[in-house]
Amino acid sequence: MKGNLSAVAAKFGVTRRTVYNWLEADAELQQAVVDAREAMLDLAENKLEEAIDAGQGWAIALALKTVGKQRGYVERVETEHRGRVPLEVVLDLSEGAGEDTAGDAADGAAAPIPGE
Repeated sequence: MKGNLSAVAAKFGVTRRTVYNWLEADAELQQAVVDAREAMLDLAENKLEEAIDAGQGWAIALALKTVGKQRGYVERVETEHRGRVPLEVVLDLSEGAGEDTAGDAADGAAAPIPGE
């Protein structure tokens, strides 16, 4: 089942929530899931290496985009904008300005502008 918790639930005839409850209660079971997923990743890496050795372009590109990032093999998205973009800069020079107010707009609403 290689760490697939849905497959575990189906095998035992229980819900995924039950499997998660078992995991929360049993450190040894948690480690078994980690080990199974690591084994699956090892297998996937081996298959990727085989595909690279066979000259499969998709595998070569995937390896370069992930493992080769530090060498500059990344996909970049270039965005070009034509036209005007309105920009308003508000400086608050009052006392207390610059304090952390990240929570003010946490709900997605615009933060209030002092003096308005």
